[in-house]
Amino acid sequence: ESMEESIRNLTRVPATSIREFVPDVPASVEQLIRKLMEKSPQNRFQTALALRYKIDEIETELLGESLGYAESQTIETSLETNVPDSTSDSFELLLPSKNLPDEDATWDGTEKLSPAATLPPNQFANSATVEYLDSERRRESEIDSRRDVDYFNTVTDRVRGRYESVFKKQEPQARSGILPLLLSLLAVIGVAVLGVWYVTQPPTSDALYAMIEEGNAEPEQIVAEAEKFLELYPDDPRAKSVELLHQMGVSTQTVRRLVKQLSVRRNFPGENRLTEIENQFLEVAEIAESDQAKALTKMAALVLVYESADDLTVAEQKVLAAAKMFPLKISSEKRSEAIAKLDKLRVAMSTAIAESDPVKATAIYRSILSLYGDTQWGNSTAGKQGDRLIQDAKRGLQESIKQNEANQLELIEIGVE
Repeated sequence: ESMEESIRNLTRVPATSIREFVPDVPASVEQLIRKLMEKSPQNRFQTALALRYKIDEIETELLGESLGYAESQTIETSLETNVPDSTSDSFELLLPSKNLPDEDATWDGTEKLSPAATLPPNQFANSATVEYLDSERRRESEIDSRRDVDYFNTVTDRVRGRYESVFKKQEPQARSGILPLLLSLLAVIGVAVLGVWYVTQPPTSDALYAMIEEGNAEPEQIVAEAEKFLELYPDDPRAKSVELLHQMGVSTQTVRRLVKQLSVRRNFPGENRLTEIENQFLEVAEIAESDQAKALTKMAALVLVYESADDLTVAEQKVLAAAKMFPLKISSEKRSEAIAKLDKLRVAMSTAIAESDPVKATAIYRSILSLYGDTQWGNSTAGKQGDRLIQDAKRGLQESIKQNEANQLELIEIGVE
């Protein structure tokens, strides 16, 4: 993906649901993750404390569901293992014949009914039945003794007291499953936010100025970068030179656009044909492709002739304005040519420096000076670098010549010996 697509995905495209990767993730966890991945900061948790409360709430909810499942399984197991078989003799002895409440009677809640208490002693035929009923009575007493303990208000006291051991076993499992997932997602979110922050951070004044001054980009990019520099660093000492580069970029855009339009209209008949000033402007622009100095002289003359005219149409006034920008356009093109030469000069210098053979190095340095030695680099940052590289080439040439002479002298001495 390009940088623009990455930024758009991070800031606008909704995050993929975690259910696509973990289909059985709880709905509450999915909602939490979706809220954490919201693009707008206002839609996320505003404080870490709010996030902590939400995580605790989800943990409690999931633990409650786990306990409900454990309770149902435990009750089924208890009924299967503790209740006497209905086909056995002992089961028949459990059926009361008297001293039990009527079927239509109501219970006021104050008197507890115990299996052993509702039957007279003579109705129990064996010790196994009596033991079973006593164990049920003891179990009910233990549950009653824990009814005042309020562990968590989301689970009843009866269930909590009966399955406290189940709760203690389930809690580490739930925590070990949710917390690593949440921590991993938070780490991913943190990296994503850090990436967005880094990408959206404005460049430093030095970095942005280097991009503008040393870059060989199209006028549109130069104008955009210069406007950004002037917006972020208006008080920078280099703002005036950046403003000049901005004007050069705008002038180049304007002249090129007008030349393209006039070239299309050149052969139009009737009212759409070129006016005299438009035709002269187009001819001078074409001359500039082969002789910039001559084109500058002719364009200056065109401005002097038509600048005082009062009967220019709106289109002709635009041509006159572009003619005034023409010198800046030529300066911009010269600057681009100098930067292109500078890039080639850097490559040639790197080749010469890396050459170990002094004979070949001498030839490369001489070629560099022959091609770029007379170039007028100017006073820009790129121009200063060009002058410095030319001086380095001259020094390199002298050193390679000396090294070559020393090698030849050594060979002569070896031959004499």
